[in-house]
Amino acid sequence: IAKRRGFASMLGAMCLHAIHHLTVPMACLLGVAGVRWSASPDRILRRCIVAMLFLLGAVALTILVVRSTDTARLADWLAEYESSLRGIPRGDFVPKYDLSAVQRIQIRMPVLLVPLLTSILWIIWMGPARMRQGLASIRTTMTVAMTVPRWLVLASAVLAIVLLAGVIRNLGLPMRTDEAATLVSYGITDPFVILGRYGTPNNHMLHSMLLWGSVQAFGIEPWAVRLPALLATLAAVPLIAIAATRLWGTMAGLVSASIWVSMPFTVELATNARGYSMVIVATLLMISLLPLVRRQRPGSGFLFVLVGVLGLFAVPIMAYPLGILHVALFLGRWKYEGITAAMRGVWLAILTIMIAAMAYLPAWIMAAGEGPVETVMGYMNHERGLPLRLAKTEGWIGKGWDQWSWPFSGGFGLLLLLPIGIGMVRSLRSGGNPRMLVLGSLIGTAVVYVLTGFAPPPWWSMVWVVPFLVLFISVACTPCRPDSGLESESYSGVSAAKRPPWQIAVIISGIAVLLLPPEKFEKEYAHRVWVGDVEVLADWLASDGLDDGTTVATGMVHGPINYALLRHHGLLRPVEISSRKLQADDFPIRLIATRPSGNRKRSGVKLLSVPDRSQLVLVREEEFGEVVVRDFDLMEKGSSLD
Repeated sequence: IAKRRGFASMLGAMCLHAIHHLTVPMACLLGVAGVRWSASPDRILRRCIVAMLFLLGAVALTILVVRSTDTARLADWLAEYESSLRGIPRGDFVPKYDLSAVQRIQIRMPVLLVPLLTSILWIIWMGPARMRQGLASIRTTMTVAMTVPRWLVLASAVLAIVLLAGVIRNLGLPMRTDEAATLVSYGITDPFVILGRYGTPNNHMLHSMLLWGSVQAFGIEPWAVRLPALLATLAAVPLIAIAATRLWGTMAGLVSASIWVSMPFTVELATNARGYSMVIVATLLMISLLPLVRRQRPGSGFLFVLVGVLGLFAVPIMAYPLGILHVALFLGRWKYEGITAAMRGVWLAILTIMIAAMAYLPAWIMAAGEGPVETVMGYMNHERGLPLRLAKTEGWIGKGWDQWSWPFSGGFGLLLLLPIGIGMVRSLRSGGNPRMLVLGSLIGTAVVYVLTGFAPPPWWSMVWVVPFLVLFISVACTPCRPDSGLESESYSGVSAAKRPPWQIAVIISGIAVLLLPPEKFEKEYAHRVWVGDVEVLADWLASDGLDDGTTVATGMVHGPINYALLRHHGLLRPVEISSRKLQADDFPIRLIATRPSGNRKRSGVKLLSVPDRSQLVLVREEEFGEVVVRDFDLMEKGSSLD
């Protein structure tokens, strides 16, 4: 070819010849995959061959992509990402993703290969025939788990409507601190920011994604911001009825749904744009599936893992319900089938943790430090001694109890422990699934608490406790558990149970909901974390001007004030959170904080992260209810503080 057509033609022909030969392994790959997917029964050797070929191809492709990524372009793209994250135009801030950060991201990026390869290997290993069978088993399992009598379905629907009527009255309540921070930090950004950032525990990723969708469709009015949490709380009405039915019978299902609707805690949960209601939904689904998983019904294990992963993807506090239910499953299988069957259930817990960890990989890759791990560890208070951690846990349990039992307080609130205790004792004596759940609640909670180094979970995150307490109360308030149907495969005994007067439960729940006007939640509800008069403050800031200097706010005020400025004045995050080291160029500076109980001027100065606080001058101070606004300048620019 070189003699007749020249050297360049020879090189081209050689390339074409190489491509021709490269089609041979590709043909082999496609041929083996075709045989594998059309063969029945499946052969393990074929599975392994195809899996290895896909594995090598994916590894080679990932290495090629990472090596060919231009560092400068990646840094430029990350600057755009940070601009979207902070709501500040590029050029007005110093990016945190410098060259070393970009290189670290490039090093971590191949880890994304793990979920890709895992899913590929799983699909190849299963094959289409087994996947079709699996989907059919999953559908049948869900049907069995969700089967309850028609009257209970109707009662749950009416109770959900009653709850919705109570929630609608309260949707206009002032935004809580955390839900406002969630919106301004994640809800108005884009999905990549949600999945790629876990710098604070405010990002309940599953809820943040749904919040983003709601905001895109309906705007940032309070009802739209709270819509995902509201829908999850409404879904918990039939789910808690189903879970109680699986546990104790249909009457317990009606009682538990009625209690859930009548609780002020439920209305507060539905009007708090956070992911905790989704944790409760996941927990109730897993409780409903627990009897089927214990009997190893086909498809139940897959659903058990999937629901657990979604709960962890919503909020990491799902670790506690997971510990309870997996310990309950282990003990139940050990009791009825032996230690070998119990150990097989451990794989379900391992798979749940592994798949949930894969979901958090983007946040770990994009983090300046260790991302989700660093964030979770930072809130475990491990720097405190064990006595302090135990004391903190006790105090936070008390705060949580004040919320759950409101409007009962003091001794009246403690009276609720009596039916809870009776329900637990009856469950222990009954055996079967009720005993599994009680033992799991006691032992599983202790196991997770010990494994986390006795880290005190914040009281506002302990909401996973409530559905367990409601279930135990329903056990205490209903007749003895009918054995027929609850342990069988078809639940025919449950479906044929006698219908109680469920209309009375609906009327009582409706009266309880209507007796709780919004004013009580705004002013009297226990430990409601919110800031009053923030809209008046936002109007004042917008009229006074925000361009004269830097405006910072404490964590309590940061979210609500930015939400009010965005909603009423169209300003995108004009107020920064007071967490960075301030420089001389930042002054004059305006600090917005809640009114402290001690010396206001000195407390306000301490919140400013500056090298020398003695150089600060308080220029002006304004009060808006419980919020104080202070303008500071450096001494050489103003007069003496004295």
